[in-house]
Amino acid sequence: MGSNLHWIWDSQASFLRAIQSWLFRTYNKQKEIGQRMQWLLNVLELMRIRFGLKTCH
Repeated sequence: MGSNLHWIWDSQASFLRAIQSWLFRTYNKQKEIGQRMQWLLNVLELMRIRFGLKTCH
């Protein structure tokens, strides 16, 4: 009986660890994507400032 409980606890712990690492990876991925989007927006803004005066008017 005790060993069965121990097995359940072990599987739950490893499951939680897997979820934790997955969340950590996705969070890092999203942070990376956010930084790239910010960089892209900055570049687009610079291009708009540089060439926008000619193209807008």
